[in-house]
Amino acid sequence: MLVILALAFIISALSFISRSDFLAIKEVEISGNVVTDTEDIQKIADTVAAGYLLWIFPKTNTFIYPTKKVKQEIEDSFPRIETVRVKHVAFSKIAITLKERVIYALWCVSDGEVLPADETASETTADKCYFLDKSGYIFAEAPLFSGDVYLRFYGELTEQNPERHFYLPAEIFAALSRFIDGVKLLGLSPQTISAGEGPDFEIGLSNGKILFEIESDLNITLENLHSLLSSNEFGDNPDASLSRLDYIDLRFGNKLFYKLD
Repeated sequence: MLVILALAFIISALSFISRSDFLAIKEVEISGNVVTDTEDIQKIADTVAAGYLLWIFPKTNTFIYPTKKVKQEIEDSFPRIETVRVKHVAFSKIAITLKERVIYALWCVSDGEVLPADETASETTADKCYFLDKSGYIFAEAPLFSGDVYLRFYGELTEQNPERHFYLPAEIFAALSRFIDGVKLLGLSPQTISAGEGPDFEIGLSNGKILFEIESDLNITLENLHSLLSSNEFGDNPDASLSRLDYIDLRFGNKLFYKLD
């Protein structure tokens, strides 16, 4: 009986001390966010830290503040945020440092296509696009853009809500991004990337298109493209030839096919 009373006394004393103002987190500093609203981050931190641990100790106590839980909730709530760091920077102060994803391109629903089970589809559905980052991760719906503000990707995804999904596996998307950069260095201007049947992909240019296989060695594919553009077939003025380009087909190894209008 004495043991139980003593234990109850100790718990009561610890509970009383844990609620002391000098042990409480009084400030949460949020930085690094550009698009994500600071108030939304603050609400998550306040919600997670509300209440008591074991119905006794306040979670705002500096020794038991739920930093890992706050980090996890922010990551789960905002796919736009790439990394989150939550740590003590003073005895009564928590710092939440965010890094938002950088827009690399858009993933869009193809012309005439609607997302699966999209019962609200209208004639504007074809313009519905989402932001994706350099890893191919789709993280937020994009507003309507006029012109070619961003490179646009089409195809591959079948989810009703493409957010929090990857356009392609990260390693394949990285190789594709390098290929696109190489195509730009050759003086071409990719505007769209479209997935076709199986491994077939298509780069849409301002004039014409380039066909290639995503499963092939894209470094070799790029070398083949460079060789073609440097060959006599495109003459002394490749820019003039490219202005008449219908397509270049790189899907058959060293056998290259092209058509000029």
